[in-house]
Amino acid sequence: MAKSFAADGYDVIGSTTRTEKLMRLLQSNLSVRIIKVAKNKLEGDWMNFIKDADLLVINLPPDRQARDKTSYPQQIHQIVSRCEPSLKVIFISSSSVYPTSNLIVDEDTKIEAPTASNSALLDAENKVRTYFKGNATIIRFSGLIGEGRHPGKFTQYAQTMSNPTGKINLIRLQDCIALIRRVYDQQYFGEMVNGCGDEHPTRKEYYSKAAESLGLKTPIFNEQAGELWKIVSNEKSKKDLGMKYSSTWEEI
Repeated sequence: MAKSFAADGYDVIGSTTRTEKLMRLLQSNLSVRIIKVAKNKLEGDWMNFIKDADLLVINLPPDRQARDKTSYPQQIHQIVSRCEPSLKVIFISSSSVYPTSNLIVDEDTKIEAPTASNSALLDAENKVRTYFKGNATIIRFSGLIGEGRHPGKFTQYAQTMSNPTGKINLIRLQDCIALIRRVYDQQYFGEMVNGCGDEHPTRKEYYSKAAESLGLKTPIFNEQAGELWKIVSNEKSKKDLGMKYSSTWEEI
């Protein structure tokens, strides 16, 4: 994403938490700072980092292993409280916030009973939307593939895979970048939008093919589990932003 903006002449400043990653990113001729965000503090020269910015992309995934589910919203608070409300913001969230309800879900789907796993994301989204109001857009991306994230690798260390009849909701990296660019280029702020590929085969069909393409053993699926699925709609991104998604079957 940073390379995409930079190629079009924008000044891009990125952040990372690790020195070794900083050195690798600097080799790509990007300007990078060390910024560390904890639930009760932010380390690094944030004011200099954000100075003169007209867009902030917040892509800070929650720690899935963390027992304290309140820490992620608090991390996001550390960021937003140090910004002017007039700043344009794109917050990267996840379609995992939607319930697995055997339905097609879209941006208007009501999430009536948040679970422990998605309540932190929802709380973080709300902090961003409440603070920046019409200057923030939330993008709920589905599972990321592409650029080293081959879906066949997801099966490599699994003894068995659950939910064989569940539907996949994935998006290629190039489409993630395209959607972020369209939000900014079209000044599409004050919105919630999903980013997900068009195809939704079953998990068994898709991951069996993905494993085969890498020469891995066909994964074993727990056929006893009941049918659980959701399909993440991408219609809003197509209608409002003209998105066209590449196939999630590519390279497998």
